[in-house]
Amino acid sequence: MRYRVSFYLFLGLVAAALAPAPLYSQAVGSISGSVSDPGQAVIPSATVTAVEKNTNFTRTTTTSADGNYALPRLPVGSYI
Repeated sequence: MRYRVSFYLFLGLVAAALAPAPLYSQAVGSISGSVSDPGQAVIPSATVTAVEKNTNFTRTTTTSADGNYALPRLPVGSYI
């Protein structure tokens, strides 16, 4: 009986040691789109900047050859 309790205690400790650490979620988002002129022609190499209204956090990127851009993993907020 004593060995059984020790075995289960040992098994529980091993399981706890091998369990993955909890992953904490992070509040992030992304902005993506395309840049075009009034005639709907895409604009490559255009600079796009997102500014968070409350903190003035900025992230800048450049559009690709087909006018597309992406700003991934932005902190959650209101961007202008």
